[in-house]
Amino acid sequence: MPLGGGGTPCKICDKTVYPAETVQFEKTIYHADCFKCTDCSKKITPAGAAQFDDKVYCHMCFKKNNFSQKQTKQTWVAKEAPAGEVKKSRFGGGGNPCKICTKTVYPAETVLFEKMVFHQDCFKCSLCETKITVSNANQFEGAVICKKCFKSNGYTQKQVKTAAGTGTGTSSSSGKMSKFGGGGNPCKVCAKTVYSAETVSFEKQVYHADCFKCQNCSKKLTPSGAEGKKQDDGDVDVYCKKCWGELGLNRADVKK
Repeated sequence: MPLGGGGTPCKICDKTVYPAETVQFEKTIYHADCFKCTDCSKKITPAGAAQFDDKVYCHMCFKKNNFSQKQTKQTWVAKEAPAGEVKKSRFGGGGNPCKICTKTVYPAETVLFEKMVFHQDCFKCSLCETKITVSNANQFEGAVICKKCFKSNGYTQKQVKTAAGTGTGTSSSSGKMSKFGGGGNPCKVCAKTVYSAETVSFEKQVYHADCFKCQNCSKKLTPSGAEGKKQDDGDVDVYCKKCWGELGLNRADVKK
């Protein structure tokens, strides 16, 4: 055969896909000619594709059909792992259920974020589905969101309002005084209350000591070891001095 032996069935037409004509997306195999948007039938590439309910769409149709929000709602619904699902894996025994797919996550494939456990391949932004790292992730009401989507969709303000509305971290809602003392301001990163004894202040913004990290490498910082790049909206991106130099942010033409 001109395309070489072997092959697996195409997700769309069920005919054999040989290596030279293979498109792989979300662990599923397609012919290049079969890999089209379900809505508009336009041929797409994996980089220009998104998935909803096991169907593939181009980014334009995905957005037009409001699948991002629908997908986020589905993701946020808690799932229960199948009863009795106890397996041994090439990753070793033991493990916890993944927050997204509910299948067992073994130690060697674990991503831990905000006390939640994920497979590396499941740790994606709930809105744009881009695979992300812990350093590039934020959380809102149990959903994991990349920093770009978190910022562009106004989740920082929503999180602060939610914390303020519920009285999270305040003595009035809990009936207790924090071990860090009363009062406090919302942390720039997690939006939870920062009390006086745990405050890190940098560029007129307030952080928990554990939240004050380099945006690029996630190294914990002190104000004296940090550099800040101000964005157009007034937010400040924080970097360690090493990443600041390696990313070229120390150039004279880059605004601090």
